[in-house]
Amino acid sequence: MLCTVAIEADGQIGAAVIDTLEFDEDNGYSARILQVSGTTYAIAYTSGNSGKICTVTIGTDGIIADAIIDSLVFDTTGYTVSLVSIGGTLFAVAYQGVGSDGWLATF
Repeated sequence: MLCTVAIEADGQIGAAVIDTLEFDEDNGYSARILQVSGTTYAIAYTSGNSGKICTVTIGTDGIIADAIIDSLVFDTTGYTVSLVSIGGTLFAVAYQGVGSDGWLATF
């Protein structure tokens, strides 16, 4: 699940959740979110035994669009993901493979 809340400049967190979105109906372990550009965000996570990434739109008012923009399975045996922007439109995911070995995927 993805949810948005208001956080003031002084660190105070609003009392209510603004919006929520279920980005994967099966699983969403080790989810990491990163701003891609403007209101577009990428979420990298583990679903079942697969490493996945999906993109969503979150408005500046905290409203999440009702649909996933796109999604990708980057490894059918990827766990414990970490997502980073390399620059421009290039991103990297570091993750644990099935044999507890470390992997890096770029896209």
